[in-house]
Amino acid sequence: MNENNPIIYSVIEKLHKQQEKGLQKYGVFVKTSSHDLKGWLQHGLEETLDLATYLETAIQLLKEQEQAFQARYDHHISQKYEAMAGFYDGWSSSADARNHHALSASLVYQDALTAGFKLKTEGE
Repeated sequence: MNENNPIIYSVIEKLHKQQEKGLQKYGVFVKTSSHDLKGWLQHGLEETLDLATYLETAIQLLKEQEQAFQARYDHHISQKYEAMAGFYDGWSSSADARNHHALSASLVYQDALTAGFKLKTEGE
């Protein structure tokens, strides 16, 4: 049954690898006599706090990535409207600048979706 679920299978494989890593590091498998109940609870709490730190770090990295995508998207939308208003320095025509920035905004939006982010768009 677990072979049919790649996620569960991956977790089981990682558990086996982690057990081997612990065996190599400490020379013994986990034993209930290694700590008393309070010691196990303390160890579990410390591991949980470490996990919370890792999760918060990952969440902040995702927020930074989403903000970067949003800034790139907003820049191209702004430049598209500037071109439509007649400001297109460096471009041969307003249409060229508008089309470039519209396409670039669309590509950034699609890249963000692929990365798992839904950006705020015009009118939202």
